[in-house]
Amino acid sequence: MSGPASLGRTVPQEEDDLVRAVLDVWSAVVDPGEVHADLSMVQGGLTVDDAVEIVSLLNQWLGSNLTVELLFVLRTPRRVAEVLRSRGVVPPPGGRPAPTTAAPRGTRTESVQGWQGYWETTYRFSGASAEDGFNTAGWFNHDTPTSIPPQHMREWVDTTVRRLGALSPRRVLDIGCGAGLIMSRLAARCDRYLGLDFSLEAIERARRLTSADPALAAVELLHADARSAGRITGPFDLVLLNSVIQYLPSVEHLHEVIDSATRALAPGGAFFLGDIVNRDLSQACQVMKLATGGPAEITAGEFRRSVRAAMARTTELHLAHADLDRIASGLGSGFSVRTLVRRGRAPTVMNRFRFDALLSATGRDARAAERRLEWRPGGPSPLETLTACLDDRVESLILRSVPDARTRHAVRLAEEIDAAAERETLGRIRRRVVWTESMHPEDAWALGEARGYGVAVSPSASIGHVDMAFALGRGEWAAATLR
Repeated sequence: MSGPASLGRTVPQEEDDLVRAVLDVWSAVVDPGEVHADLSMVQGGLTVDDAVEIVSLLNQWLGSNLTVELLFVLRTPRRVAEVLRSRGVVPPPGGRPAPTTAAPRGTRTESVQGWQGYWETTYRFSGASAEDGFNTAGWFNHDTPTSIPPQHMREWVDTTVRRLGALSPRRVLDIGCGAGLIMSRLAARCDRYLGLDFSLEAIERARRLTSADPALAAVELLHADARSAGRITGPFDLVLLNSVIQYLPSVEHLHEVIDSATRALAPGGAFFLGDIVNRDLSQACQVMKLATGGPAEITAGEFRRSVRAAMARTTELHLAHADLDRIASGLGSGFSVRTLVRRGRAPTVMNRFRFDALLSATGRDARAAERRLEWRPGGPSPLETLTACLDDRVESLILRSVPDARTRHAVRLAEEIDAAAERETLGRIRRRVVWTESMHPEDAWALGEARGYGVAVSPSASIGHVDMAFALGRGEWAAATLR
């Protein structure tokens, strides 16, 4: 992968603007030595991950619809530019974005610096922010790769801000604030809001956003990495790490960050860890990505090997509830963990395969639910069971092991592929895995909230299932304390 030189590498001026645009992205992702328009992917040492990043950045920056498959067919920057031109793609307005000096990228699995370089490049080649500061730079489907639709991203932001707002934070430390997606909607409600990010490009964009909005004038921004939080003067009643944890190198590193940040935490304060990649669902997520539109004739053995290879290449940090339990127990002072599945109906990876967690010293607030049930197949549906209980105005309720409509099918498909004979085809397995009774978490929220209940939906001990908690007259976080 490239170092700082590649971010500022000079592309020959004699090339036309569209070729130079492709070369700019290409040389920011990999360091092929002498950059020229006819350098083949093989000569440049391009990997599949590099190709995904190049395609994603070109599509976001130029508004093109290039695919990874086509990139491998075309092979050189010049041929890529020729095809883009034939499709009506024009050189980017405003010329070439200025490079930002960044730490060496290395490989993403080696250190945080690898992800730092990735985000510097991503922000550099992202489009301009919308008028309301809605900047979705870097938010694309890596398996497609296409940008996540704006309406799906707005749902993600809105549901996150609603969940954070329910905590009524007045002093927020936002570790990994990015270009300000969450900050722009939360900071105006706070007495103090300090955002820090290891990407200088992100901080510069966030500063432009705050300078243009008087409601954000008091926001403080700092270019620093997550471990710098321990040197920041508090107190803060909420320390926020939203969609950040997957870029840390290990659970131990995360523990170090949180432990350090406790020095800035006010008494009774909490850590919100948002958009965590759920390790228990990692295999199901990879199966879903590879099986959707995959060739029906591929055998189970071949497919299993593809899944294992894809998971081995994963550079993101995945966590389970047990990892957070260990971190909480190491913090002392009665810290405990409450986990909630992500909200939203958009069929995104974030909604289906990630979760949020709150670490706080509220273990003493846990209380037993008035009614505790476990759903079993063959009886009334989860919806019928819940409706009957809530119509009885039960004070509090937990229904465990409800099949999650967003993930259960992917989990069952993964289980069937694991158990299938070596030569059985994917097409035959897919036909065998039929949809079974399940419930969408948003239906539980709608049902409870319409009747005056706070609703908490959490990952269950059974993969592909959720536990649903309801507290009459309380909020989501209060419902999450039910046991």
